[in-house]
Amino acid sequence: MKTLAPHVKRCQMTPNEIFFYTLTFTVIAFILGLLLSVWRISIKGESAIHHFVAGIILGAVSINLFPKILSTHNPNTIIISFFLGAIFIVFLDSFVSKLTKNKDGNTKSMGAVVSASIDLFIDGILIGIAFIGGKSAGVSIAISLTLCATFLTASLGKILHRSKVVIVPAVLLSLPLGSYFASSFLSKHPSLYVMETLAFGVSALLYLAIEELLKKTHGTKDTPWIKMCFFLGFIAIAALKFY
Repeated sequence: MKTLAPHVKRCQMTPNEIFFYTLTFTVIAFILGLLLSVWRISIKGESAIHHFVAGIILGAVSINLFPKILSTHNPNTIIISFFLGAIFIVFLDSFVSKLTKNKDGNTKSMGAVVSASIDLFIDGILIGIAFIGGKSAGVSIAISLTLCATFLTASLGKILHRSKVVIVPAVLLSLPLGSYFASSFLSKHPSLYVMETLAFGVSALLYLAIEELLKKTHGTKDTPWIKMCFFLGFIAIAALKFY
């Protein structure tokens, strides 16, 4: 039988609390996204933020989430769950990228809306999973994915026609809905399933940090200070753990 180490406990926040917590971050992402659509941030500024967010995600995974996963006494299901998460996120990313490559204006707009909704819903699921792993991990992942949602909001606002911009708030609701779905689902199951779900989510988060965020910075000439933003994000998570 799968068991958890005695010290591993799930977060005591209810699905409703996690939903409203994520909803607050979603509102912040919407406001920041609107500001970014008006005030264009520099390429180096985007690169610095991407490095910082990647550092936060990898910090939360390595400091808050992975130690919990390693504390389980049945590594076989953890390895399988991690591998399934990797397969899922790689093929999902391939599917989403195809939706936005259509050259037709209306089809491209619709593809952008669908892909953004899927992206945000999956991000919401990851936030819900992180909160189940612990409040500090949940907050860390929520902050980092809120910054990702900010850029997504700005890019979506530029793709859509003015008459369709009202769709953006509805798309952003996918984020708190995803967190509620994940936390509600896990709260109904015994703790022995939580670590497998965490392993699934961790592989998706690693893909997001390495293949999505850091990959976007490869086309720019980063300064040493921009590269340091990655370590600042990582150490910020360590500081939250210490204090």
